[in-house]
Amino acid sequence: MKTKLLILSLLLMTSVSFAQVVANQVDDFEDNTPQSWTVGNPFVAQNQISLPTDGGPDGSGDQFFRYTTTGAPNGQGSRCLVFSTGAQWSGDFIGQGIVAIKLNVRANVRDLSLRVGFSDETTESFLPTTQVVTDPITITAGSGWQEVIISIQPSDLNVLAFGDGATPAEVLANVAEMRIFSQTLEDWTGEAGIPGDPTPRSMDLDNVTASTTLSTTDILSADEFSISPNPATSKLNVYLPKNSKNTTISVYDVLGKRVFSKSLDVLASTSIDVSNWNSGVYIIRISSDNTTQTKRFVKQ
Repeated sequence: MKTKLLILSLLLMTSVSFAQVVANQVDDFEDNTPQSWTVGNPFVAQNQISLPTDGGPDGSGDQFFRYTTTGAPNGQGSRCLVFSTGAQWSGDFIGQGIVAIKLNVRANVRDLSLRVGFSDETTESFLPTTQVVTDPITITAGSGWQEVIISIQPSDLNVLAFGDGATPAEVLANVAEMRIFSQTLEDWTGEAGIPGDPTPRSMDLDNVTASTTLSTTDILSADEFSISPNPATSKLNVYLPKNSKNTTISVYDVLGKRVFSKSLDVLASTSIDVSNWNSGVYIIRISSDNTTQTKRFVKQ
């Protein structure tokens, strides 16, 4: 009996630790799942959420998330809003040093007034908790993929009139639900107390990132390589310095065992399939004619 209780306890601890936001985590949808993003009703989600396997911001073979509203004025699936509750977008954003949400977004059919919102409790009843939202960013329909950085520092968030009186910093330190939505009105709940713009819209999302910087690019030495996303779930992109020659990429697990190796001639970037690797920390080593560099990354 004690053994069973111990196993159950460990499983519960694993579940809780998984459902916490981590700095620089990325939802890239390459695992062919919505990665906890939904619209509430499972039947609606099944019919209105799709995961096209081609045509994301990286082009051919890049999978992404698409939500298309019903176009009806009211009812299930009529509002332009997706959310993640109690999953990888819950937890302490402040403690993780997350200051922005970076993502690729594309507007189809109509323009989007793109916002991000947070609540310190789940909001099935919408009213009894403190909720905060960002100002909108206009995404023009037909303009293609746009890389967007939405600052979520406490000073950039608007607190809604109802709730339990928590400050933006307190909400960000204890997030239970995160929303990505199009909302013209300055309100989480929108028209008639229902969130999201009600007119027909189609919203494409990819590479939703918990960013610790407000910059679109990290400042790197001209001779330094970079990797993304980190943590990685299915694909690790490696960006090599310009004019790299005779380069070898090697990846090692924490025990020092080499799990991947590839030689390159001249190439600016490459991708490594890590979908079948065990979760944990890995070391990636880049060796060229005269230099050797290493970085750490996490496989989720």
